[in-house]
Amino acid sequence: TGEPLMQLMGHNTHINDICFDAAGKQIASMAQDSGIIIWDGVSGKKKLSIPLKTFIIGNTISFSPNNNYLLASTFTSTTVYETKNFTKQYELKGSIHLNEGINFSSPLNKSFLLIDENDLLLINLQTGKEILRLKGHSSSIKAASFSADGKMIITGSHDQTARLWDAFTGKLLQELSGKSSQVKFAAFGKNDEEIIGAYADNCVRIWDSKKAAFKETVATNT
Repeated sequence: TGEPLMQLMGHNTHINDICFDAAGKQIASMAQDSGIIIWDGVSGKKKLSIPLKTFIIGNTISFSPNNNYLLASTFTSTTVYETKNFTKQYELKGSIHLNEGINFSSPLNKSFLLIDENDLLLINLQTGKEILRLKGHSSSIKAASFSADGKMIITGSHDQTARLWDAFTGKLLQELSGKSSQVKFAAFGKNDEEIIGAYADNCVRIWDSKKAAFKETVATNT
């Protein structure tokens, strides 16, 4: 019908991100008033608040696929909470890009990607320890994503390249260049057969992920 099922009232300022857990039983929201609120996903009732220390502009929030953790990321740091009592487990320097959301590895979902300026970090979800650091971009990374099988990672950077990495060894498999414009978004397409890169000059480039071969450019009007 398009009618709202519930209205969540509790934040005093703009809500930057909101998400359900995997079971649909809980909702987490994060706002510029430096707070996270956990809601009942069925009734919409407020369950608890998690105060944050500083005023936040720009953030993203997500439950882990197994619902054991809640990750909250700002432009400068990422905090992980366990979801039994929502106590803080650890905090890391680095951000999860707002347009990408929180990208978990597949199929085991035991790690996630964290951007630290020009480097991409693969982080153990349970311990917060760095598993791999992918180095090679000469300017800030703006996009990062796992392939569906978790074996590869694609990154896009303001250095005008997208790069394909081995997710287990951190080895650079291929540099996808040839466009004189910053990469704003990069991800794997259906069945991991293609890589899609969106550039600052309003063009989308498509690559064959198996051969790392360029396929086509699509111009957009935005």
